[in-house]
Amino acid sequence: MAAVLRSPFVEASDEALLRLKLLGNIGSALERLTPDALAGFAPDDGRKLAEFRERLASWRPARDYTAIDQLLWRAVDECGYQCPAGPRGTANVEKFLAQARAANSRQTLAEFIQDVELLRESKPREPDAPPEDSANAVKIMTVHAAKGLEFLVVFLAALQKGIDAKPGAISFSPRVGLGARWHHPLGRADRDDAKDDAFQHAIRRERKQSEKEESQRLLYVAMTRAEEHLVLSFSTNGKKPQNWAAVVSDCLPVQTVAEPPQRPAARESAVAAESAQALPRPHLTDQYDSQANITSIAMFADCPRRYYLSRYLGFEAMPRAADAIDTSSDLSASEFGRQVHALLAGNAVESPDPEANRLANQFRRSALGRRAAAAASIEREFDFLMEVEGLVLRGQIDLWFEDRSGSALVDYKTDRVSAAEAPLRAEQYAVQLRLYALALERLNGRAPDEAYICFLRPNLAVPVDLRPSLFESPEAAVSAFREAQERQHFPLREAAHCVTCPHFSRLCPARPVPGAAVSPSPA
Repeated sequence: MAAVLRSPFVEASDEALLRLKLLGNIGSALERLTPDALAGFAPDDGRKLAEFRERLASWRPARDYTAIDQLLWRAVDECGYQCPAGPRGTANVEKFLAQARAANSRQTLAEFIQDVELLRESKPREPDAPPEDSANAVKIMTVHAAKGLEFLVVFLAALQKGIDAKPGAISFSPRVGLGARWHHPLGRADRDDAKDDAFQHAIRRERKQSEKEESQRLLYVAMTRAEEHLVLSFSTNGKKPQNWAAVVSDCLPVQTVAEPPQRPAARESAVAAESAQALPRPHLTDQYDSQANITSIAMFADCPRRYYLSRYLGFEAMPRAADAIDTSSDLSASEFGRQVHALLAGNAVESPDPEANRLANQFRRSALGRRAAAAASIEREFDFLMEVEGLVLRGQIDLWFEDRSGSALVDYKTDRVSAAEAPLRAEQYAVQLRLYALALERLNGRAPDEAYICFLRPNLAVPVDLRPSLFESPEAAVSAFREAQERQHFPLREAAHCVTCPHFSRLCPARPVPGAAVSPSPA
């Protein structure tokens, strides 16, 4: 935190850092600063610290549903970050952002940070990115590394090579199962007598089709890197073109050359104008996120308009007046929730809030807490990825365990609700738990026997029905989520729950009747 405050993101003075350190942990001190305490800082330092604290509070909730590179770009834009001086400063920052963009498809933010920490500890000799003025040179890049970039002239060479999609000696497919390539025990060492079993054959066909589709997407990405001139080259050695070469030769006239082509002549604007063609606007499809957080699906299922305002457009969800003041804790609601979850997961928390400690100990003494403590198998803060309806869903299960009574799934909530309100509030989280249950079913081969929404403040565990007849609901919710993004249609859903929504009477025009049944309303 001290490094961030001293960096160009904030540019706090040494005196400001010293004052924060005298108050204890710098990060905690920053969050606890009151207007009276800020008055003791130099005016410029006080303004910078107050502004950064507000921005940091807005970034933290967004990290669960925002791509890593987009979150970094948001921080750069909002803080007015200036790249380091020198020809390589901007290039190095852009290189790091490109690495973050590449990591986003396979890692969470926490995993990416862990990799960066390990990389920094190993002190690698990472070369600087080339400065912008070194562009008068040939750059050799993979297609993946060139995503998002453009060049005046692009060469795609060796199009006949293709992608190696052959499975190993032992391979696995969720759809087919486990396949193997078997060797005859008496076969000759100089001859390959290996044979695929039926499962390995099916896996080969499956991977061939998958790699074909991925290969076509990569070819499109590679070709669209060119701004003015694209050269596609391959060698056939007298044989039929293969892989990308076959696609190119089938779709474009192929010119066989014995010498390198001459540099293309400059295009005349008049010639360009004569050859211009008006094309119809293409019909856009598949305009939906390729990945989503489970909490986003649950919020959408509860009310599409709330998801649209909070997650899709990114409007800040201001707390209701009744919920804004928490007399039991000095922490913000999000930080309080993080402390409670960390304590229940058994993680160390520096100077935990007394109320957070009380709620964690209260759950441990409850019937569910005692069952979990005595369970033969238990997982806390269990991260997972799974595919549902073409979307990659990621989530974190607070607690699941297995004992003599069966397997149980538990999700903690620190919402300020009464015991009477808990059953109705639990319905808003039912889709979230059923998606968690679906993930555990795919992992263990069977669904959990029990599921509970555990409201910690009233010390009440509300059971959630996971009967097979209800398992259509998660897939239907994900399918509706995709369709809404595809059509850009997020209708509001007026019901009694609207009065607890942070957008009610502000950005959302809903006017529900207390106690009314849930009924969709046109957007």
